[in-house]
Amino acid sequence: MYPRQAEFADGKLSILAPIGATLLGLRAQKPRVISICRKQRV
Repeated sequence: MYPRQAEFADGKLSILAPIGATLLGLRAQKPRVISICRKQRV
């Protein structure tokens, strides 16, 4: 692996890690989010 590719991989990870964390958090809070959305619709 070239240094540039390693840096690029690190950049990708630093970008994807927060997204993955938020997706996991949303998945964990899904029932709550759905109930909130239902309340807002009504």
